[in-house]
Amino acid sequence: MTAEQLSSIVTMLVLIAAFLLKNVHSEALVIFGKYSYEIYLLHWPIMYRHDFIYKYLPASLGTLLYLLIFVAVGFVLNKFVKKLIRG
Repeated sequence: MTAEQLSSIVTMLVLIAAFLLKNVHSEALVIFGKYSYEIYLLHWPIMYRHDFIYKYLPASLGTLLYLLIFVAVGFVLNKFVKKLIRG
């Protein structure tokens, strides 16, 4: 096991412990949870076919931009489907 793998495992275990031991409430996590299925459905096709943002922006800014895009499109898709179901 490499040092990078070990640090990833330790970091993940610390995050899991923090979430289990402390009552964490974050509006960002609530939003991601609310639209997670829509984000899941959209992110792979868009990133696979149209991954142009990382060519022009640094990785951190590109990731933030992708997250904002996916949450916004997930919100629109969620509202559209709810409206369609309600008739």
